[in-house]
Amino acid sequence: MTELKQEQGVTKTLSEYFYDELTRRTSEDAWYYLRSMPGVGPKTAACVLMFNLNRPIMPIDTGGDQALTQFFEQTQQQSREQAERALQLLKERLNQ
Repeated sequence: MTELKQEQGVTKTLSEYFYDELTRRTSEDAWYYLRSMPGVGPKTAACVLMFNLNRPIMPIDTGGDQALTQFFEQTQQQSREQAERALQLLKERLNQ
């Protein structure tokens, strides 16, 4: 912190201010707070919370979101057995 800022009564750096703001909020509120900032998208907000604050949030990029949405839309149109089999195949592919 510069001497000028100290003379003006500023006691926190910008990063300290944001850290305090985010840690006092729930994960959901912190995510919306970050999203309210220009240029911060859903994945960036989730990454900040997950990596910087160890919050239990999973960032999903646009491609992953679209793939999951398409997968679950398709499985809703199938029988329960087909949906369970499709989910098992997805798990196997993710574990490769």
